[in-house]
Amino acid sequence: MVDDLYAVPLGQFITRRDELARELAAAGDAEEAKRVKGLRKPTVAAAELNRLARDEPQLVAELAAAHQAMQSAGTGAELRAGSDRRTTAIRAILEAATGVTDAVRQKMRSTLLAAGTDPDAEAALVEGRLERELEPTGLSGFGMGVEFTDASTPTEAPPRPSRRAQERVDRWAAEAAAADDEARKLRQEADRAERLAAAAEQRAAKKRQAADDAKRAVDA
Repeated sequence: MVDDLYAVPLGQFITRRDELARELAAAGDAEEAKRVKGLRKPTVAAAELNRLARDEPQLVAELAAAHQAMQSAGTGAELRAGSDRRTTAIRAILEAATGVTDAVRQKMRSTLLAAGTDPDAEAALVEGRLERELEPTGLSGFGMGVEFTDASTPTEAPPRPSRRAQERVDRWAAEAAAADDEARKLRQEADRAERLAAAAEQRAAKKRQAADDAKRAVDA
């Protein structure tokens, strides 16, 4: 129920939060009711990222996958490839944002960068329940906080995403693969249907021609 709270329009958050707290209190769960009552209304940047996590989950899943690639990088080249993938993923997310100012978009970008070094933040991003924007720390703007002694050897690995966030990313990846398979099958069926329709049209044209020829013969 609490996760659904972050799916309501931002202007309705406080009303729905208070309603949920009352429902929990009435059900006898005073502790959870108190916790829910204390939830903060998301900032505009956080609310837009929460919306995108629900409406465009594949975009957020790709960013999480890019973070994972950077975290598992063993060479500078692998890290740069992961960084390029992260840049592309962030650009796609920001392009999908609607009705936000440049200032809000910049806060969204900072949050997307920061999520890569904070497992809890990444879980909140993936699950669409952010309360506020975040700021990157250390070298996260370049390399997820990884320090290098030379161009290819990382000396410190950052924390990995939470299991819950990774499971959600894996599930989305599997669903995307299944959707690709379905789309391919539908395209194949459509191609076959188009060929059958063309063949049927040719047969119909031949029959119409034969009928016309027969009619002319009778009229003659």
